Amino acid sequence: MATELVAGKVYGFEQEQMLSGITANVRAVVFRMKDNHLLVYNPVAPTEEFLQQLDELKSDGVSHIMLGATAYEHKIFVGPFARKFPDAKVWAVPGQWSFPLNLPAAALGIDTAGTGGGELTDTATGSAAYAAAPDLTSEFEVKLLRPAERLGLGYAANEAALFHKETGTLAITDALVNVPAKPPAIYEPSNLRGIGDNGRNSGTLGNIILKALGAVNWQGTGGKEVEALFAISDEYGVGCGMSCKPTMSAERCSRCEGRAENQKLQRGWERNTLLSLYFGPAPKTLVDPKAAFNSLKGTLTLPLTLALTPALTLALTPALTLVLILTLTPTADPNPNARRQVGGRACD
Repeated sequence: MATELVAGKVYGFEQEQMLSGITANVRAVVFRMKDNHLLVYNPVAPTEEFLQQLDELKSDGVSHIMLGATAYEHKIFVGPFARKFPDAKVWAVPGQWSFPLNLPAAALGIDTAGTGGGELTDTATGSAAYAAAPDLTSEFEVKLLRPAERLGLGYAANEAALFHKETGTLAITDALVNVPAKPPAIYEPSNLRGIGDNGRNSGTLGNIILKALGAVNWQGTGGKEVEALFAISDEYGVGCGMSCKPTMSAERCSRCEGRAENQKLQRGWERNTLLSLYFGPAPKTLVDPKAAFNSLKGTLTLPLTLALTPALTLALTPALTLVLILTLTPTADPNPNARRQVGGRACD
């Protein structure tokens, strides 16, 4: 799905990724440079549709491809995309990592030195690679965000924030996540309705998730929480959630049943969001996700990878502060009509 973020200058291209039914959107942010070439930040899969959408921008080609993170879902398509644009310079944050074998970036198809690009560092510090790419450094600023220590299994949660001077646009990947109140258009509604289903024997993904919570009695309360929800669904219908109580009249609760499809869609979006951002949410937040979801929606959220340990959060705080300052304060000669857009995941 294509979106023009800043007229004639900045574009977003989203695709949906799914793992065991839980989905997330990933976004490539594309900047039109002053020479009419493109810089592509975190390319998504080079499908025919995406390549055609890029062609419709009527540019003079892709000159820079930038991998702004180490997460698998963002780097998996850098190699295939770069092969479509062999003249482009490839840039990547340091600390690229893979599991179970920690292969070098080149083995993953991420060829920086061979394309004339290089490792992303702060542009304020400079590098030999940057010196050979004056078009990049004249139009963009790069700030590297990195924890003081690697996470479990050696994972480096490094990220490069990219600031476009002309438009005042900041692109980041996962350092901050914006959760919209309603599911973005890129998400498949039928899948979300399945996640939001509360039926005891419906066989949907929501049913599987809830039964798993109950079977392992997650956090000691999963069994009780799930059985209470199933009892309500048994009595009042699978569209009902915890907002329907056994004391309600059947007539009153029928209004809930009449809105079943919309409720399942919204509840599915809420459950999907919690399962995407957190490992093992509390049972009550999956049985009835609305309260937990409402604490996230419409805000810039620090995702789990940055909240695992206080040390990691503290290590990144100064860098994130700089990013937020850049978001609010353009560099010299600002464009008074500039728009600012956080690139990455779920940022509509």
